[in-house]
Amino acid sequence: MPESSWASWLSDHLRQRNWRQVDLIRASNDTVTSPKISKWLRRGEVPEPAAVRAVCVALQVPVVDGMLAAGYLTPADLDIEVLERPAAGAHTLGNRELLAELARRLERNSTGAAGVIDPPNEVRHLPPPLPAATQGEQWAARRKPSK
Repeated sequence: MPESSWASWLSDHLRQRNWRQVDLIRASNDTVTSPKISKWLRRGEVPEPAAVRAVCVALQVPVVDGMLAAGYLTPADLDIEVLERPAAGAHTLGNRELLAELARRLERNSTGAAGVIDPPNEVRHLPPPLPAATQGEQWAARRKPSK
């Protein structure tokens, strides 16, 4: 079975933290179990919303990001518009590219422009809603302007 958006999202978060399944289980206070994680990662199954929440709390990421990755929410549900789809995530960049990006952001910050961390409701990186052609990618989005 092809990897689901949820499986890709979860795999990315585990890899970024250098976590194994047991680390996620511990961080969730045993709310998430090894059989559940295996179903998500190996079979591409999507968890129930309560399990998505438990995973997000364990990973210390916004629950809305997990709900988007699992397909329970779409960018339209949150009244956000897609700005761009980055070609690669930070985990795919080499050290030189990461350092160059950090230097660029720090320079921008020292000149009084936008800081290293973008202000809330400006730009966020969100997972896609689940289209097959974009599974596992992240989206940059912003709130739609008020009418």
